[in-house]
Amino acid sequence: MKTEDILRSSFKCVAGHFANLEQIRRIIERISGENGSIDDMIRKLEEMMQDVDVTLKTDLRILLNEIRHQIRKSSG
Repeated sequence: MKTEDILRSSFKCVAGHFANLEQIRRIIERISGENGSIDDMIRKLEEMMQDVDVTLKTDLRILLNEIRHQIRKSSG
């Protein structure tokens, strides 16, 4: 599964849990346009968590957990 597909699929699965839906959507649009590897995408999301408020940090954590779940599901 491509990086962008994993990102978008993960977003769709957990979007209902986000307090900052539009912000997360913008982050996903920006990251998906960079065509990096899955590891690059995860690293960027983890770096973003350092400088944001608690609710956005929680949203990013939810997204990262789902991305990791999607990766495990697609490789197993």
